[in-house]
Amino acid sequence: MGTIKKKIKVTGDKGSISVTALFDSGSSKTFIRKDKASTACTITLHDTPVDITLADGKSKIKEIGICALKMVIDDHDVNDAVHVIDADSSAEMYIGVPTLQRFNIGLKFGKTQKQDKIDFSKFTPEVNELF
Repeated sequence: MGTIKKKIKVTGDKGSISVTALFDSGSSKTFIRKDKASTACTITLHDTPVDITLADGKSKIKEIGICALKMVIDDHDVNDAVHVIDADSSAEMYIGVPTLQRFNIGLKFGKTQKQDKIDFSKFTPEVNELF
């Protein structure tokens, strides 16, 4: 498992913002912080928040809802449902395994962080956009 950090543009029904995204091969979902999501999209709130256990097996965050976002990653449009978390996290967004798999986005890790890259060689855009 590994991570790559990158600035990306996200657009929702309220507008566009730039966020620092962590591409995380160990994340079970794609998440965005509530403070960022509320600026870009209308959040459909869960009836009750969902506890998400982090990789350390101890730490928990709260998933409070979901929203539809278009992410622009290296000139590739990725339209996906994104889970909204109420957490104080250094990353503003986490791009998780389901999004990476759905769009055939690869993560290639080199010997140094500078050699890490996002691989779009097999990228498959979704035909059905969310908005």
